[in-house]
Amino acid sequence: MHISIHQQHKFVSEIIRAYDIRGIFGENLKEEDAFFIALKLLQARRNMGLNGRICVGYDGRLSSPALYRALLSGFMTSSVEIIDMGLIPTPALYFAASYLECIDMAVIITGSHNPSNHNGFKIILNGITLFGEDLKKLANLELIYDEENSKNFKITEYDISNEYIEVLKKLISNNNSLKVIWDPGNGAACNILKKLISQLPGQHLIINDEIDGNFPSHHPDPSKTENLQQLIAAVKSESYDFGIAFDGDADRLGVVDKNGNILFGSHLLFIFACDLIKRIPNAKILTDVKMSSLIMDELRKLDCHIIQYKTGHALIKAKMKEIGAMLAAEMSGHIFFAENYYGFDDAIFGACKFLEIAYQNPDLIKKSLEIMKQAFDIIEYKIAADDSQKENFMVNIITFLRNENYQLNEIDGIRVEEKKGWWLVRPSNTENIISLTGEAYTAEAVLEIKKILNKLIAIGTQK
Repeated sequence: MHISIHQQHKFVSEIIRAYDIRGIFGENLKEEDAFFIALKLLQARRNMGLNGRICVGYDGRLSSPALYRALLSGFMTSSVEIIDMGLIPTPALYFAASYLECIDMAVIITGSHNPSNHNGFKIILNGITLFGEDLKKLANLELIYDEENSKNFKITEYDISNEYIEVLKKLISNNNSLKVIWDPGNGAACNILKKLISQLPGQHLIINDEIDGNFPSHHPDPSKTENLQQLIAAVKSESYDFGIAFDGDADRLGVVDKNGNILFGSHLLFIFACDLIKRIPNAKILTDVKMSSLIMDELRKLDCHIIQYKTGHALIKAKMKEIGAMLAAEMSGHIFFAENYYGFDDAIFGACKFLEIAYQNPDLIKKSLEIMKQAFDIIEYKIAADDSQKENFMVNIITFLRNENYQLNEIDGIRVEEKKGWWLVRPSNTENIISLTGEAYTAEAVLEIKKILNKLIAIGTQK
């Protein structure tokens, strides 16, 4: 790769997403993008007067090493100290950025839960995750190259796994005897996970434990039922108590119990929230707009201070800091912990915390399943739409719903609450789709909500 630091560079606009930078490697995301992301970040850092260390890492995707080399090449054009974390799960890099001293920027190359040919960048600058307009400003930032301040870089390889594992081990008591199967899905968590479970009490088995960017066993996204079938079968056949699953960079958590029940983001929110309020009554707890009303209503009965907000890891983290929330959860399995932790989404931390709660208070798991059994059906449609189609769709349905006098929650997309259930129409910020989802409490309500959503699809797609 031969790139001049003086050349102009324009990013394909569609890779500058709401929460991070993400695209298809070799198509709209290339090595030179990584190089210029580094240059832009160095410029942003100089503009802010920062001079600390830079913490960098990458996930297990096939394209990650090439993008990583290009990113490092960009950083090495300036007088900086780089802490090279190598191949690492995203939450472990976040941990390092908070735990180590004098870190003012952290970047990880990861495609998260997306298809294997996708990749991207998650960025922390001066303690803040960059998203939305900040990412657009970064992409458009004018570069001013300083010859005198070039190539005096220092790069140090660092393995954070031991410090990280010590924190995780403290979450689980020595008498915890649960039997657990772990599925990192051939993702970036494999190596740390093997070290961790060798030091935990109880009985542990790991599957799909070799990092492989082809993801040969199944797609690494535990929010999808089809990706948990191998784990469910293993838990049942081996008579284990729980199965734990992660996405490709280990910031999404999936859990299955011994009977093959899946504990989605709604169940996990209830379990973690009930545990939290024993120590911090009326704690502020953040959820995204996809969260189950059944769970939120039940938590409000327990005097939890539930606040609903936009979907997206970067948006949630920023809002948590703003309002002082102790816990946040998305339906996708991103769980954020601020009690005695740093307030980011960490599925490995969440898994350890879950296993201790499950051992000490198993009734919480049973209760979460009982609550969600009241949902007769959870409905979801996805329709393909580019940015202009998304805009046209939302304008059409908002006009219709207002004319019909619906009470609209417009925090993120359109959510409507009714006695029979609720439904949500939301353009994705990471994919070219519009999602229509809902939760119904009776067989009749399933049909009614499906009818409404199908009508909205027809109205929304009108020119």
